[in-house]
Parts: sequence; structure tokens; C-alpha cells
Amino acid sequence: MAQLPASLASAWDRASPRERVLVRWMALVVVLAVLYAVAWQPLRADITRTRDALERQRAAYATLRTYAEPLSAQTAISAPSAEPLTAVTRALDARNLRASASQLEAREGRVMLLLGAVPFDALIAFLDDLARTERVRALDARITARVERGVVRAELTLGR
Repeated sequence: MAQLPASLASAWDRASPRERVLVRWMALVVVLAVLYAVAWQPLRADITRTRDALERQRAAYATLRTYAEPLSAQTAISAPSAEPLTAVTRALDARNLRASASQLEAREGRVMLLLGAVPFDALIAFLDDLARTERVRALDARITARVERGVVRAELTLGR
């Protein structure tokens, strides 16, 4: 007990064996509580946070894989039409969005499309369909929210 101050050393010497055991147990409990607070709780919080991040990243990875896989492995795809305008018209008809299209014209192998009021989910499904089945993608897009909730105005330039 050379490291302890003299008053603590004399108190230790006067303590009965039973008191010494009790002090040792209390010291062990204090050390364990400090270790729990300093190391274990932050470690568990990091594990939980990492598991949540892993789930989000796995979901994002699965989504990206669907775009990266060959299209023929995902669905039975008809051969894309030669004309992008025909492909866009076919996709608009398939999604019942033809009435929303106020402008539809082809220029230099690209299709300019203006959808005045279309649900955002329907727009995304339309673009996904177009990319998967016809291999026509959005080259430029200006999407503006409308007053109605979930409805947008979309100015699209589409092409291969």
C-alpha cells in the first residue's frame, strides 16, 4: 500500500478483513460501471448505427444491381423500336400518360416531351419502363412541383 496516501493506508490497516473484502467488491463494481459507461454503451450504439447503415446500403445496392444487370436477364424485352419517338409514344400509351403530354416532337434522334401534370410516381415508372424496354433514357429533365400534392410538370429530352 505504498502508493496510497498515509491516511488511506492507515484506514486500510485498521479495516477488518470483512471490510477489506467489501471495499474490494465496491471498487470492482465502480470499475465495471465506468467500463460500461465509457466503452460498452458507445460500442453498442455504434453497432446499432452500423447495422442500420448496412441495411440502407444493402437496399441501395440491390436497387443499383437491378439497373446494372443485363436487361434480358430481368424481363422478356421486345427489340427496341428503331425510332425513339415511336418508343416514347408506345410507353406513354402503356402508362396512360398520353393525355398529359402537351408536347411530343422528335429532333435529331431525340424526343422533346412536355408532361403538364403527371403524378411523380407515374413519371418515374414511365421513365423506368422506357429505359428497360426501349433503351431510351432521359438526357435532360426539368421537373417542377405543381400545387397538387405528388403532381409534377416534366420537360424531358429523351434519347438513346
